[in-house]
Amino acid sequence: SGFQVAEGCDGAHALDYLSMNEKPDLVLLDMLMPRCNGRQTIDAIRQSADFRELKVIAISGTAPAELGVPIGPGGVDRWFQKPINPETLVREIVVEMSSVA
Repeated sequence: SGFQVAEGCDGAHALDYLSMNEKPDLVLLDMLMPRCNGRQTIDAIRQSADFRELKVIAISGTAPAELGVPIGPGGVDRWFQKPINPETLVREIVVEMSSVA
């Protein structure tokens, strides 16, 4: 779909990537990961002055309330529950990206 993508194996890797690379336009984050789960990753992003405004889209088979993750300020910008239609996800990422500019 024309996106430049960098991927990580878990939240700790994502946070390392963010600290060592140019800030991305958007983070697509699975919520259930080893070492540093989605909630911990979001909390670290939102506590960082450099990244707190970064768009974060969450993907999970679990509902946001079950993981205690708010949608909106202090949490994720969007939440998609698995299973996800890939075309819908791409379309919604395009919408989010257009609001970054």
